[in-house]
Amino acid sequence: MAWRLGLVTYRLIDDKTELGGGDVSGTLPAPTVKPRGGFRIALSTAGNTPYVGAGTGTGSYVTVGFCVWPGSGNVTSPTAIKALVYNSAAGNIDCRIQDVTNAATIAGATGITSTTTTNIADLGAVSNLTATAAVWAIQIRKNSGAGEGRLSGVSGY
Repeated sequence: MAWRLGLVTYRLIDDKTELGGGDVSGTLPAPTVKPRGGFRIALSTAGNTPYVGAGTGTGSYVTVGFCVWPGSGNVTSPTAIKALVYNSAAGNIDCRIQDVTNAATIAGATGITSTTTTNIADLGAVSNLTATAAVWAIQIRKNSGAGEGRLSGVSGY
């Protein structure tokens, strides 16, 4: 295990810590900083389509992917979640991250009208984060218009 503090790199070896390239500095405690809780998820379907579609029906959320939230007890909590989400034709869609383990919404945006494939939607405030592991579903819902709602990826940081 190695970690960096300022300009100095520390390496944990047999409960002893080496400073820099081998100068022994004595025993130091392991860092208590949790790993960052950021995540990146790219979604696609067979045939090299760079998105997952929610179909042309309206009214219900469609799960287009899953990920595991390790819990805020294990990683730092994300403060923002953004999605590459758009409509294939005029209309509007919603996108959300749903904790299916605990039946809670983590973040979401409604009324997305962009038809641009590179549209970055801010999913708003992040909430309902659990301290322990949970399964999150990435969901989109078509509200109105022609075409389908499409999601290419999600990032949290």
